[in-house]
Amino acid sequence: MIQSDLHSYLFAIAQEKSESIKNHVPDIKAIAVTGSVASGFVYPSSDIDIIAYVENTISDQLKKYVDQDLQICQGKIIAVTEEVLAVNYWVHQIKCEVVYFSERFVCRKLDSLLEDYDISLNTHTVATGLLKARTLYDPVGLIKGWKARLSQYPEELATVLIKSNLDFFPEPVLKASYMERSDHLYVIEGKLRNQDKLLSILCGLNRMYHPGKWKSVRQIYEQMSIKPINLEHRMNMVWQLPMEESIELLSELIYETLDLIRIHMPDIDITSVIND
Repeated sequence: MIQSDLHSYLFAIAQEKSESIKNHVPDIKAIAVTGSVASGFVYPSSDIDIIAYVENTISDQLKKYVDQDLQICQGKIIAVTEEVLAVNYWVHQIKCEVVYFSERFVCRKLDSLLEDYDISLNTHTVATGLLKARTLYDPVGLIKGWKARLSQYPEELATVLIKSNLDFFPEPVLKASYMERSDHLYVIEGKLRNQDKLLSILCGLNRMYHPGKWKSVRQIYEQMSIKPINLEHRMNMVWQLPMEESIELLSELIYETLDLIRIHMPDIDITSVIND
């Protein structure tokens, strides 16, 4: 199946699921599909990610609908609270994850992000899920309003996101851990943390919310206008080069990113990072 046909097929399943939710959940406010189906970049292994927003808390009627659905479709509940219900299904042999959020939960997350400058990945994931989402049902403009609010990226959030991620594993520490102690797992941990901090800083420089995960990070890199040269290739090479060379490459990326901070956000003090 060619990509366009596969996307149409997956999107049709998402619409089918959306109609079922609308018909069985009275307090549903809005429904969207996100992830690869929303972006159009699908593969044979792609699943379907649906977000549904309910007016109040997760109701007994919604739980009953989910339980009945699970008797028809193979799947399971993977998380449930008063305001969140996440379910994995298999629909037409396609994995489908449906997450129900209360409207109040999302509003609280957006307040935390845009007013309190929350940098937690959980909160940023809610935001990126909304921004990437393709609306399936939104009669009162709930999703539209949230997207409009998220489009006003606070300058203070960028500052906090960058400042909170300047504590890199120093290159000498990583090299010594590898060359003197052969502590490979520690070095891998340090490289992972440094890459994650680079991603966070670059998101701040580009006024982007953190994606919350590395899946499909290529699309994130492509959206960035402020970044080191050949960012995607070099981030990948960190895991392909011999250990010592990879540590040096990662350090180059860090110093180039620090230069970008100096150029684009000169009020942020990076002296301690350079001295390390």
